[in-house]
Amino acid sequence: MIDFFDLYLTEDCPYGDETTEFLEIEGNGRIRIKSREHGVAACMDDLSAFYRKNGLEVVNMVPNGDEFNPNDVIFEAQGDLPTIFKLWRISQTFLSMVCSIASKTRFAVELARKSNPDIMVATSRKTHPGFRKYELKAVKTGGGDHHRNSLSDSILVTQNHLDVMVKQVDLRAMRK
Repeated sequence: MIDFFDLYLTEDCPYGDETTEFLEIEGNGRIRIKSREHGVAACMDDLSAFYRKNGLEVVNMVPNGDEFNPNDVIFEAQGDLPTIFKLWRISQTFLSMVCSIASKTRFAVELARKSNPDIMVATSRKTHPGFRKYELKAVKTGGGDHHRNSLSDSILVTQNHLDVMVKQVDLRAMRK
């Protein structure tokens, strides 16, 4: 299985962190990621596992599904400063994306259930390449569902399929 966080890190830091190395930053430190707005935490366990895999200690994180407020520290870790600098930007971007998805999903679910308590709010498989696992997890964390994970788990016949089928049937008939 592909470790997407390793992929993100390789993309963002393929040859090392030139700035941290140039400035000769070393030692231990702490990273605190704060929220700018109210939201719902998502995929914190995934980010924590990535930090631990890279030798950092996760000190605090908002549990998946819990809400947070502006200026709350939603994720905090400590350890080797050069490693923290390498993980910093992808961590912020990752949490911005998944927490936003979870927050907007929760808002949509709560709004829809005011009209119909039994309604299901579901997403499609249309996700960003390499980010499906986390986007769909964020939707679930926000209270939504997904009707289809991939082309491999169900059949969904669209108008495009029908149009092609009609053309193929016409071509077959013409050949006879």
